[in-house]
Amino acid sequence: MNPPLGIGRRTPGAGGVRTRFRWFRPAPLLAVIVVVAGLPLLLGADDVVLGQIEFVLALSLAAIGLNIVSGYAGQLALGPGAMFAIGAYTAAVLAAHFPWAAGLPFMCVSGTLAAVLAGLVIAIPSLRAGGFYLGMVTLLIAAAVPTVVSNLAATGGSGGILLLQVSWFNQVPGGILLYLLMVVLVVVFLIFSSALLHSRLGRRFGALRSGEVLASSLGISGYRTKLLAFVLGAIPTGMAGVLYVYSQQVMSPQSATTNLSISLLAVVVIGGFGTVVGPLLGSAIVFGSGEFLGGLQELQGIVYGVLLLLVVEFMPEGLAGSSQPWGRFLGRVSGGRLRRTTTAGEVSVQPRSSAALDVPRIANSNKVVLTGVSKSFGGIHAVSCVDLVVSPGAVHAVIGPNGSGKTTLVNLISGYQHPDSGEIALGERRLDGLRPYRLSQLGIARTFQTPRLNLETTVIENVMVAADRWVRGRDFSSVLRGPGGRRADRESRARALQCLASVGLAGLADEPADKMPHGIQRLIEVARAISMSPWFILLDEPAAGLATAEIENLTQVIRRLTQSGVGILLVEHNVPVVLDISDEITVLNFGKVIRHGSSEDVRRDPDVIQVFLGVTETDAGASFVFGQGERDAGGA
Repeated sequence: MNPPLGIGRRTPGAGGVRTRFRWFRPAPLLAVIVVVAGLPLLLGADDVVLGQIEFVLALSLAAIGLNIVSGYAGQLALGPGAMFAIGAYTAAVLAAHFPWAAGLPFMCVSGTLAAVLAGLVIAIPSLRAGGFYLGMVTLLIAAAVPTVVSNLAATGGSGGILLLQVSWFNQVPGGILLYLLMVVLVVVFLIFSSALLHSRLGRRFGALRSGEVLASSLGISGYRTKLLAFVLGAIPTGMAGVLYVYSQQVMSPQSATTNLSISLLAVVVIGGFGTVVGPLLGSAIVFGSGEFLGGLQELQGIVYGVLLLLVVEFMPEGLAGSSQPWGRFLGRVSGGRLRRTTTAGEVSVQPRSSAALDVPRIANSNKVVLTGVSKSFGGIHAVSCVDLVVSPGAVHAVIGPNGSGKTTLVNLISGYQHPDSGEIALGERRLDGLRPYRLSQLGIARTFQTPRLNLETTVIENVMVAADRWVRGRDFSSVLRGPGGRRADRESRARALQCLASVGLAGLADEPADKMPHGIQRLIEVARAISMSPWFILLDEPAAGLATAEIENLTQVIRRLTQSGVGILLVEHNVPVVLDISDEITVLNFGKVIRHGSSEDVRRDPDVIQVFLGVTETDAGASFVFGQGERDAGGA
């Protein structure tokens, strides 16, 4: 089955809003390069001082790698020291045994590749667990690596490998040239980190960080995305190990104990999870203090513990977090996570722009058909033998009192729960048993009863992550800012602006999502669902918390979607809205269908009136109350 056609594809913009945005500012970064490169002039350019600064630079690369996995993708990886050690030992062993492998280029390539392979080997099984268990598995692996290498003759046993004693090893480049090269490599990975954060891949990482339920609803495979994050994080981490062993010319089991992994975690927490410059700031504080303030080494455990407590209590986003004035400045100059601040009272839905979304007709004759679907939780029958059909270009509403099984029905169709019996099909294809991200890829989008957004980004980025799924483009072209990647990003942003304009939110595109009121967040979810160009949209109480003008705007959007051929399954408590826009209505009570028919049929049904109003008589007055009376009251 082919994916549905795009909505507003390849449209240059929406509502006259420019679609270009800055992800990187070179001038401030050049200033950083000058400052860091000039440190030897301030601290002294002898070999000891250079070695200390190179030590900090090498470990800052490992912190950047951990930040990609944990800060960007939200995965609890507690053992980055394992990949650091594997990269370092690979380069050291080859350089110590083969003269042709003792050059820096070959050591960088071999050590980084070894770290990436190790990351894959670690991630493939451990990512199946996830969460706390992922953290424990990676930490145990980090603890096991020093034990293993200390018992291997090839790695020098407990004494490690001393490249100083290898006759053919020459540190070329060395001295100040090696230091400047390491500065350049750190800057390159910082640029890569910023580009990744603001790419289509970075948006997928952000959705995953906000929860796998959200990611899967956008057609994102959580497992594959986490695996890619581990691979990308292993690149700077492995490079860090190589640069460490090359600059320090020694690698031993004591160089990569679990303390290193814990220190790297402290670095990212103190600097700021998910920020660009946070790992560099944290490394300067944690590792720099240990190198240049020798008196702290004996007390570093206490010092770091107190510092972590202070950060968690007073700066939970870290030193580079956007809640701090200097954090906003650092975000502005580095292209890191930066959000403009606003207040909930300033936001409102604007009238739909004339340049808002024009939805082309979608050619689709398949229907979503539920046949005898049942779902129980213990002894509670949430859904019992439900038959239901959602047709293209029509609104099929599901209403009922709280606990009647409406949201369970949406979860069953979208794959978050599987029926105990019955079938769910799209045309001739069975849907029950498929994972949510596969259903999303097949053209079924949804919103949630409680809005699910990436609250750490802007309104438009929440919609762009969905638009990315149907705009042609390659992940790494987006990260590396290739022509195709830039074009795809422009199209995604233009598409997202159109969808936001269709629900009256174009003026809030660049505002932080976490500052939006509950009703606005619901409309953002609707815009996000539209941007995926689905065949069917499952709306779970979209009108809850909306003002009258917002509800009117929502009903207009739904009508335009159905006119384009999109099928809508509407779960809603606002009965007047349901009666106004629905082609068919199914009424549930205690998981069972008590009525199915048109708005007029449901309005006058005595069983429905009794369920909603507690009225047992079916006179005209009761019918009037259920229809017009609730409309005047603003819904149920």
